[in-house]
Amino acid sequence: LVSEGAESVLQAERARQALGVYVSEEIAAEVLDQGTLAPGGSVRQVAVLFSDLRGFTAWSDTLPPERLVSELNGYLDAMVDVIRDEGGVVDKYIGDAIMVVFGLPQPQGDEEARAVRCAYRMQEALLVHNEQRLATGCPAFQQGIGVHRGEVVAGNIGSADRLQYTVIGATVNLASRLESATKAEDVSVLISKSVVDALGKRDAHELDLLRSHGTLEVRGAAEPVETWTFHRPHGPA
Repeated sequence: LVSEGAESVLQAERARQALGVYVSEEIAAEVLDQGTLAPGGSVRQVAVLFSDLRGFTAWSDTLPPERLVSELNGYLDAMVDVIRDEGGVVDKYIGDAIMVVFGLPQPQGDEEARAVRCAYRMQEALLVHNEQRLATGCPAFQQGIGVHRGEVVAGNIGSADRLQYTVIGATVNLASRLESATKAEDVSVLISKSVVDALGKRDAHELDLLRSHGTLEVRGAAEPVETWTFHRPHGPA
């Protein structure tokens, strides 16, 4: 019985580690601890960060598959190190885009501060990564980042035979559209008023990193969105 129990624990840990390769370790633990999986979710308050490489699709068309995967994985490794260090959960990769959630599977209490620091540090990490790329004859990457906070539905989304633990809702959509707007606005990062207001309630030091970028008309938003960006640009926008 002792041997069987030990083997069961070992198999469970192997399953957790294997699942953690495909989803974040935090979500893997949450999913495995549920025991049974079924579609459904709950309303949660989170911060959402979207990042996306600019011009990567056109660049990737010139690369053989092996090099494309290698270059993309190198970039993602650099970004995910920062994301995990700030307590973010990678919800999904969408090609060269990354969707990150702060406040799952458990609330952190400072999700907005973590998201802003993460955006700032991702820009810093990209500078270092680009130095390495340039040293090997590869062109520098450029990225855009959008950050928003609010309510989402978090849980198992999909059908009974194909589920994904993710978050959905207007908060996710606006974070994505802020990221998309960075290119037209000639900035690397756009952060919503909702995030800044939450930082202000906590007298967060992260406010010192930010300056107002004005009000934008964002597709899908019922009203214009007040935005902020960082005082100091990080490389080409």
